[in-house]
Amino acid sequence: MKNTFKLIILILLIPCAELISQTGGVKGVLSSAEDDSPIIGASVMVQGTTKGTRTNTMGEYLLQDLPQGNHQILFRSIGYKEAVIEVIIKAQSIALVNMKLEPAEIMSETVQVIASRAEFRETPVAFSNISKQDLELNPGTMEIPMILNETPGLYSSEGGGGYGDSRMNLRGFKQNNVAVMVNGVPVNDMENGWVHWSNWNALRDASASIQVQRGLGASRIANPSVGGTVNIISDAADNRRGVKLKQEYGSSQFLKSTLVANSGKVGDFAVTFMGSRTTGDGIIDKTWIDDWSYYLAMSYDISKNHKLDFYLVGTPQQHGQRSFKQGMAVYDKEFALKNGMNEEFVIIENERGITYNENWGKISNPGKEYYNGEIHDARFDDMLMTRQNYYHKPQMNLNWLWTPNESFSLTNVFYVSLGSGGGVGNQRVGGTSFPLDSNRQTDLQGVYEFNSGNSRIDPNYDPIRKKSNYILTNSVNEHFWIGYLGTAEFAISEKAKFQGGIDFRYYEGYHWREIRNLLGGDYYIDMADSTVDYKTNPQAAIKGLGDKIGYHNDGIIRQAGAFLQYEYKTRDLTAYGNVTSSLNSQKRLDYFRRPDMPGSNESDWQNFLGFTVKTGANYNLSKVFNIYGNIGYYSLPPYLDAIFRLDNTVYNTVANEEVMGFEFGAGAWTRELKMNLNLYYTIWKNQTLRYRRFDKNDNEFRFTLPGLDALHMGAELDMEWRPIRDLRLRGMISVGNWTWTSDIIGEYSPEESPTTVFPVEAYLDGIKVGDAAQTSFSLSATYYPFRRSSVNLSYRHFSNYYADFDPEFRTAEQKGIQPWELPSYGIFNLFTRYTIPMRAIVGVSLMANVLNMLDTKYIADADDARINPGGEPADRARVFFGRPRTFVVGVELEFR
Repeated sequence: MKNTFKLIILILLIPCAELISQTGGVKGVLSSAEDDSPIIGASVMVQGTTKGTRTNTMGEYLLQDLPQGNHQILFRSIGYKEAVIEVIIKAQSIALVNMKLEPAEIMSETVQVIASRAEFRETPVAFSNISKQDLELNPGTMEIPMILNETPGLYSSEGGGGYGDSRMNLRGFKQNNVAVMVNGVPVNDMENGWVHWSNWNALRDASASIQVQRGLGASRIANPSVGGTVNIISDAADNRRGVKLKQEYGSSQFLKSTLVANSGKVGDFAVTFMGSRTTGDGIIDKTWIDDWSYYLAMSYDISKNHKLDFYLVGTPQQHGQRSFKQGMAVYDKEFALKNGMNEEFVIIENERGITYNENWGKISNPGKEYYNGEIHDARFDDMLMTRQNYYHKPQMNLNWLWTPNESFSLTNVFYVSLGSGGGVGNQRVGGTSFPLDSNRQTDLQGVYEFNSGNSRIDPNYDPIRKKSNYILTNSVNEHFWIGYLGTAEFAISEKAKFQGGIDFRYYEGYHWREIRNLLGGDYYIDMADSTVDYKTNPQAAIKGLGDKIGYHNDGIIRQAGAFLQYEYKTRDLTAYGNVTSSLNSQKRLDYFRRPDMPGSNESDWQNFLGFTVKTGANYNLSKVFNIYGNIGYYSLPPYLDAIFRLDNTVYNTVANEEVMGFEFGAGAWTRELKMNLNLYYTIWKNQTLRYRRFDKNDNEFRFTLPGLDALHMGAELDMEWRPIRDLRLRGMISVGNWTWTSDIIGEYSPEESPTTVFPVEAYLDGIKVGDAAQTSFSLSATYYPFRRSSVNLSYRHFSNYYADFDPEFRTAEQKGIQPWELPSYGIFNLFTRYTIPMRAIVGVSLMANVLNMLDTKYIADADDARINPGGEPADRARVFFGRPRTFVVGVELEFR
């Protein structure tokens, strides 16, 4: 009986053995067609089945136990185009199939034309790419400028520490001289060139790639790219189908929830949506976060020759701010003494810690607040902010691409931006300063008791109600901005192409100050509106919640530009020439002025012609080495703030600034090593200083003096090396020498008072340019212990960093004295990601991150202030410390 049972089992196993003998497999290496680098964590599936695997850190894969016969093998990875290949599986054999995937188009065809992206071994400019994978490696607490801090020549900080208050400098040029583009559309403020990153938090999670072009850049349109260009490309609508959920939690109750949904291609239509919600207390004291972000991308292929893309991005948000820098000893006495501050200035301070923020205060009855056109309850029951930002700036783009044939294309981009919101400030009769309490916080309780006291009854205005001496205000800055970018591209031959385009922009900025909170009083007195006769109607000076005070004006800007570009390209040589011209027209309207007043209530149009001429070439010496160079000249029109005085009259000297740039670089490119070295030399001429002076009768005069020059030169090296299959090293070194190269010495006599003479002297020749580290280096190591998992440790070091200062006050007493040099510093960050290995429709990844891992104390921002003039430079400095050690953990679910 026992032998009979064994015989039956043997007979049953015969078909199984036969089946096993009829199976085989396939293996190989998956790499990028662009640079032959291995593609890590890619999905390799047998199409139509659930059988699959993922590539390892060398791009290797192995699929076994496949029935013999023909199989469709699907290769898929984020950032690359999918590929399918038919493989013949033979019994008891492993087929060898090495595959190369083409990089996916990170942007739609319409964006490709206008975004002016630089390409390795082709475009003759220095640039760095931050991929989608690199962006996702950083936690949600890091804003875009902070992610870019490992880019050569770029310095960024979190400023006062409010969420979205980051700023950056590129090659020593401040942010308003760095062009920021989103899908090829300029987003720098039309009036002053600034970029408020709190308006663009949505792009933190909806960017496919960010490219930082240093120097002249590859942009063809007129923009303020003196230091360079930050080119943000948002996610295209034709991503593969799927849904992603991410939850992040971090220090100071940071909580961020993110949803991303992609439809994939549904016929000729595709849509991508991203939404996120962010809250938190803020690392810096009372810099709380209340942020909603959204992003929508849609594409529709009308026909073979016509395609439409639509983009909508916005971030309605509010956040607490820290706006006032303090002396080092206010934050940390020991640090102050070690870094040059005299003891006499240290001992008088009460140490508050590096997260100290003056811009809030306790109050028992915060009352009602007015903002966004409505009266609201106060956010907190027992405190108020004296500095706070609230804003919403949605931007919409409609792109239309027409390609009638292979030689010609026309791209049309229509865009509109609507900004609403402002910033909270404090104001009192005769000034802006508020008293501080014993904890060095704004004494809002004392202010409340003063405003609500019986002594505040003024019978000249009201016999019962109480007149506020202190109030909170909103400085409102709204805008309406529409534009059109048209680009025609014509292929003259296989080697040459011609591009031409037009750029129209129309902008209206609306500015006023309004009462936000009366802080215990019933009204406030303001007589700023010159259209009102307060002598005959004193009651008109009584202002309540929401009433406009201080100022009320509009800035209107029209800009029309055009460009021509010729490009010649062979296998080894790429060369181009570009000419851009723009007519910039600006005017100012003041609703608090009468038409019969000097300067009137409406200025005349002021017109300025700007232009750019640049050329460059790249030559590939071999398959590994290339060299490139470029040269260019800019003539930059002034911003509106530098044209008009507050009475609508035009400053006495208003002229274009001039920029000349030269650059030379060389690169090496292999599968294991990528390296780029470049040298730059930028001359910035005819900057203008603005002055405010008073005569002996206390009459105010505002005037300008041009002629301030600067020289920015330096060397930059960046590299990426993969010494072993599981390790990737990245590094950069940037050494700059940025100095002012001229003095301004002269005098000014107003036309209306020719006998009044104001002598002016600004001694700046040889003085270092401040506000950014002139020397920096970084090194990061990424280890891939498992598939789709990584551990990244990075170190960033900054030195040769001089405090920012006001050139107007560099008088003879400070001649030759350099601004305060900040202590050098370096910080470690740790980013980890682990993807749970599982074959399911849901992928699960876990993240854990530590920022400033060693809890290093460092100063991230400093002003060489005009305080303690008799002390050393360290005594004068007013600073912000960088954030202490913080943690962020997260979980991500991806539904495939």
